[in-house]
Amino acid sequence: MNYGKLKFSHTCTNESEKYILVGSGKDYISEHDTPEEAAEALGKISIGESKWGHVRVLYPGETYTFEFSKRLYPDESYVDWSLE
Repeated sequence: MNYGKLKFSHTCTNESEKYILVGSGKDYISEHDTPEEAAEALGKISIGESKWGHVRVLYPGETYTFEFSKRLYPDESYVDWSLE
């Protein structure tokens, strides 16, 4: 069975002089003075226990486009599952 797909994209531009952690392409997490501080903070985030599917460090002046897709499944509440 072929299901449809919905695609999202979100572009972030870091217009600061800081190193910014961004979660799931849209959430500001924290800012840091050096890339080493940002990497240390990134290492302390457990993706499995956080609300973000992924986290990225945006360098000063960097622009990044986060892309997401969601598979669309039919509404199965109306399916007759009887074996008759």
